[in-house]
Amino acid sequence: MPKINKIRVTTTFQPTLTLQPLQLTAQDHHRFLELGLLSADDPIELSGGAGWNGGQ
Repeated sequence: MPKINKIRVTTTFQPTLTLQPLQLTAQDHHRFLELGLLSADDPIELSGGAGWNGGQ
């Protein structure tokens, strides 16, 4: 049986677990609902974007 060499990897990288908000289109939102990744009860926040006029 061949000898298996073990390798040890070290790093100074510290992972962070900060959540970043997603910017989704309405189409993305509906698709995520269909896939079960979001539910109708999940809170969403509408924000301005290209063509956004504040709802006027």
